Amino acid sequence: MSRYLTGHQEALAGGRQIIPTLSIQKGNVAEFSARLKKILGQQP
Repeated sequence: MSRYLTGHQEALAGGRQIIPTLSIQKGNVAEFSARLKKILGQQP
């Protein structure tokens, strides 16, 4: 991933995907839940 971030886009060739992480805490559970539902709703 570090190579990809420095401009070597072929480093993730072959269908690999970068999935950003998210810190879930008591204060943002509702926001995370809404975001997750939105993402899952867009899947075919």
